[in-house]
Amino acid sequence: MFIFKLQSVLEYRINLEEKIHNEFSGKKRELDTQRLRMKSLIKERNNLIAEMRNMQDKPLPANDFAVYFSYVEQVRKNEKKQKIVIHQVKEQVESKRKELLEAVKKRKIMEKLKQKHSEEYDHNLRNLEQKASDEISEAAASTLVKALSDKLGIKYNFVTKAQARDLLEAEGKVYND
Repeated sequence: MFIFKLQSVLEYRINLEEKIHNEFSGKKRELDTQRLRMKSLIKERNNLIAEMRNMQDKPLPANDFAVYFSYVEQVRKNEKKQKIVIHQVKEQVESKRKELLEAVKKRKIMEKLKQKHSEEYDHNLRNLEQKASDEISEAAASTLVKALSDKLGIKYNFVTKAQARDLLEAEGKVYND
């Protein structure tokens, strides 16, 4: 059974990615909230201006008009502050987006490494199984040949690949399969 030696690192990267993703989502929600606040301020300012236009036709003390005007100016100042807040939150969202992309990249690297190690493990396992199968086949063939040669009274020496390799290496020669 394949066991990935770096599984704990992969799990850490997955957890870190999820954490950053949650933080990114939170920042996006915060940006949406700040944009809604900005729309509310703009709507409030437009409503105040519309009320001031309607009051132009009616006699109104200058003091009341000045109060309305100063309130409109305060709302405009709040809009400017809100633009700054939105800009800052946008930068935070972009920063989290980059951090998230980096975390995804690191997780994918670990997953590819796990896949590669798994494929190598499977390949090595298949090779070992094939080698064991070949050795069993050679042993069975050797036993059969020996049994037949004994029955027929023929002297026959059967050498397995492993034995041939050992003999050739002992003589300083190279065995090619």
